[in-house]
Amino acid sequence: MVTSSKTLVVGLTGLIGAGKSTVAELLSKKGVPIIDADALGREVLATSSRVKKELRAAFGPSIFMACGDVDRNALARAAFASEEAAERLNAVVHPPLWERIKREVAAHEDADVVVIDAALIVEWGTALPVDVVVVVDAPEEVRKQRSWSKYGEENFHARQSRQFDDQRKRARADVIVDNSGPLAELAKKVDLLYGLLLEMAHGRMLETKPLEI
Repeated sequence: MVTSSKTLVVGLTGLIGAGKSTVAELLSKKGVPIIDADALGREVLATSSRVKKELRAAFGPSIFMACGDVDRNALARAAFASEEAAERLNAVVHPPLWERIKREVAAHEDADVVVIDAALIVEWGTALPVDVVVVVDAPEEVRKQRSWSKYGEENFHARQSRQFDDQRKRARADVIVDNSGPLAELAKKVDLLYGLLLEMAHGRMLETKPLEI
């Protein structure tokens, strides 16, 4: 449902390798403000002394470089080692990240549409209120091919295990974008998505959910 604000807040998500960042990039080229949760998470790790202190207490000094900055690769290895470790990381990082994202949303109050690009937007539940959830989807084999060169097979499965499965994400979706084809096909679908979001920002309600593009 569209909120009383004139800005439509969109949560954009998808399993690893589905292509949500590509959808975000294509929407950005149309002038839609994109709030990159990963980038803001890196900012929180780099700038918050409180977060660094809590991470040191949770994971020890091995996740820090000699200069005192967080070694994000070491932190990822530690956090993905177990569900408990991932929960410890989330307990430290997520609350300040959510506040940072909320400030960014507020800064774009004059926009028709603002997109929060976040892999865990569904998993976060009501921590970040959004008007529309857009899930970018693709078959697992396609996602593997896209992701293994970036993360490697082991990290692909570790990262995926920290997200809701495909069916659970789809169940929370208002709009599903099928990204199983080539980039040119996705670009056309993003054109449709952009038009739909503008209409929703001006009061259109979806007749059926999820709407698949």
